[in-house]
Amino acid sequence: MFIRSICTAWLLFVLVDGKAQDKSAPSPTDTLASVKHAPEAWESVLITNNPDDVRGLTRIGEVSARSHWGGGSSQNLDEREVRKNVKRNTAVVGGTVFFLQDRFPVWGGVKMIGIAYK
Repeated sequence: MFIRSICTAWLLFVLVDGKAQDKSAPSPTDTLASVKHAPEAWESVLITNNPDDVRGLTRIGEVSARSHWGGGSSQNLDEREVRKNVKRNTAVVGGTVFFLQDRFPVWGGVKMIGIAYK
């Protein structure tokens, strides 16, 4: 009985410690954490509306972002916030280029919709 409890405790330690887990494929949480701690990952995302810039790249999926500022005096703040959020969202899904399809004002801010490419 004593040996069984020692083996169970050791197995539990190994599984919790992560040595017995497969580390070949990162989980989505690991990917999101690496983007959070590596600002250059999202800051280097290119925003473009030129179809030639994405020719030959792999389409990942649709990405959008919306600012939550309002009023005419904060228009530049709206644009900066949306661009930053679009870059972050693109980096989270693994993209390096954001192809802008539409940018339009919404009540209280600005919204951008596009496609992430890598």
